[in-house]
Amino acid sequence: MLESELFALLEQTADAAYTVTDCGEIRSWNRAAEQLLGYTAAEMVGRHVDEALEARDALNTPVLAGGAESRIRKCSDSGCAPPNFDLQVCTRSGARIWLSVSTIVHHDRRTGRRLFVRLAHDID
Repeated sequence: MLESELFALLEQTADAAYTVTDCGEIRSWNRAAEQLLGYTAAEMVGRHVDEALEARDALNTPVLAGGAESRIRKCSDSGCAPPNFDLQVCTRSGARIWLSVSTIVHHDRRTGRRLFVRLAHDID
């Protein structure tokens, strides 16, 4: 599946969905993410997820600096299913909300790149 096809597919879910690269760059942002968090795709794509969302895990660790993200990468590298995790983010209004996040690892065989697909919903 091409990245463009993946991004089009993610537009069909009611959950907030976005994808990030190994380095944390946001590559896609669906309409449900726009509605939940208040940021448009144009504002988010190309930004680093920790900086853009001030994302923190349950241990108040920046997501890509360790914590939940570290466990997901280890699972992806070993072929096991990534664990779900809770994530606190900052919305456009400045409110901090908790999300329940599931991850699907997408390996693009054509480019060799790996994307982490995040499906999230509000748990506040």
